[in-house]
Amino acid sequence: MPDCTYIKTYTGIVVHYFAKTSKVMNAVTITQITPTELEILIEKAVSKTLAALEREPAPDPERWYDIKELAEYLPDKPAVPTIYGYVHRRAIPYHKNSKKLYFLKSEIDAWLRSGRQLTNTEAEAVAVNLLKRRSR
Repeated sequence: MPDCTYIKTYTGIVVHYFAKTSKVMNAVTITQITPTELEILIEKAVSKTLAALEREPAPDPERWYDIKELAEYLPDKPAVPTIYGYVHRRAIPYHKNSKKLYFLKSEIDAWLRSGRQLTNTEAEAVAVNLLKRRSR
């Protein structure tokens, strides 16, 4: 179980539950607080979360990857020779500068999305449309 914290309120009573791991620590703290104290507690938690979000850099769609970085970025974490195979078959978008391969994040993301398989309903709709066009 990952680190987690739960805070629940029941008419002025705050129940705080913290679980480090299922084997190490479980603790429940029940505290009576005023609505003003509860508001301050929530404001602090929200401020802390927003500050953490502001520190995280936004993903850059125009980021360039070399082949090793691409291997780490792809969901199935393929080996570098596998990516060379994709390039050889021209199955993956790439750019070549002298002897080095580069991959644009936005193109890789589009390539990953293009591999989506149709659902049965979508496949049936495509088949029906093809049959309608051929019967004309």
